[in-house]
Parts: sequence; C-alpha cells; structure tokens
Amino acid sequence: GKIKGKGEINVGGKKMISGAFELSYDEGKFGGKIDHLHVDIETKYFTVKPGASIDIDAGDFTVGATFKIPNIVDDGGIDLKGNVKTGAFEAKAEFNLAPEALKEVKVNVEVASGGNLKIKASLEGTKTFKLPAGGELTIGEGSNIEYANGTLSGHPKCSAKLGTIMAGTFDFSINGGS
Repeated sequence: GKIKGKGEINVGGKKMISGAFELSYDEGKFGGKIDHLHVDIETKYFTVKPGASIDIDAGDFTVGATFKIPNIVDDGGIDLKGNVKTGAFEAKAEFNLAPEALKEVKVNVEVASGGNLKIKASLEGTKTFKLPAGGELTIGEGSNIEYANGTLSGHPKCSAKLGTIMAGTFDFSINGGS
C-alpha cells in the first residue's frame, strides 16, 4: 500500500522540518520519497535551502545550504547530491571572500565521487595591492586560476609599477601539470 501527504515536525512549539512524502510498503519492502523539504534550522552562520529531497527507492538525495563566516566568507552556498546505494557523491560550493584585500575574489569548489577535486578562484573586479618602495600590483577583472584533477590552469591579467621608474603589463595563460 501507499500513503502520501504533507507533514511537519515541531519542537517546543516551533516548526523545524516540513515537506511532502509518499511512502509505500509492498511485499516486505519499504520505499517512497520525501521532497519539498524545508528545514527551519537557521543560525547567523547558515540556512538550509528549501527543496531538499530523499528518494528511498533509488537512494538519491539532494540538499543545499547558504552560509557565511564573519570576516572570512560572505554569500556562500553549498549543494550536495548523491546516492546512498551506489556511493555516488557530489558537492559544489561557491562563495565570496570577506577580507578587504580579497573582497572581489569568488571561489568555486567541486568534489565528486572518486576524489575528483576542482577549485577555481576568479576576480570579479580589479584589485590593486600596494607594495614596498612605492610599487603597485594590479590584478585585472576576469583573472582566474583553477586546479582540477592534478592540473593547474588559469588566465591572470596583471600590471605592475614601481613608482615612476617602471611599469608594465602581463597577460598570460597557465596550462600545466601539478
């Protein structure tokens, strides 16, 4: 037989989890789906995104969260999906760095089954760093660097100057190994 509907779990008079479900029990086998989950556990550091789901029959799950870490990360998000039966797993995170010197840097991190790792940092604006002796290093908008499966790649666009003595630009690509 099957049963379906909507439900919620309350703790201390406060709704903590709500969503829809469809559960079944056939020939000694329990199955079903729980979806449109809304987890009302929120702190000043993270919030679970609405829409998490679990498919008991297939073993699939999805869940996401937004997060921030004061003075380190602004506007972060992470999405997880996988399958508890096959062991497949994927996590994707995207966040902006909070320290003033790194304010324009966006970081993407992906991890998948088998240990595949990808990290990409990109600059969403132009950033100038003051150096000793009146020097400046400017990294241009769109500059990026990526590490994926043992390979480093990227495209930094920079300029530098040392007071009025010298100035120059360099725009290069990185396509190398680990």
